[in-house]
Amino acid sequence: MGEHEIVIKSICDCLHKIGADLHPIEPPKLLKLSNVQHLYTPIAAELANTSWLTAFDVLEQLHPTAAVGGDPKATALHLMREWEVCDRGWYAAPIGWVNGNGEGAFAVGIRSGYLSNNKARIYAGAGIVSDSQFDAELDETAIKFEALLQALAASQK
Repeated sequence: MGEHEIVIKSICDCLHKIGADLHPIEPPKLLKLSNVQHLYTPIAAELANTSWLTAFDVLEQLHPTAAVGGDPKATALHLMREWEVCDRGWYAAPIGWVNGNGEGAFAVGIRSGYLSNNKARIYAGAGIVSDSQFDAELDETAIKFEALLQALAASQK
């Protein structure tokens, strides 16, 4: 199973655990941006019989997604805490909003940055699965960083 399929399956499994009724999943589409392209699969679900759930409850189930936290989640997170040598900081953090009714929307904060005291810390990464090629993943990450560096350079003009 490829990286994209692992992520989709993991998200759907998490939504099922909280009683969500998933809409039919469409085949992946290619989302082309100015500097990178991605597979994109919209996932929609209804939480009609779960009025006790807030956006934070859903977020707690979904975060981190397999795209940034690995699968199976518990094992992957344990290994990342043990082996990673750098602090992820805000990398892959949920970014979004919640209203007074507990409703909200979030995105995964990948290819992001944190600015403080005229210094920037930028974040990007690659998904590693069993058939990943190290050099290709490193090249992919460099391309993702380049977009962030261009944005920072443009902000200095």
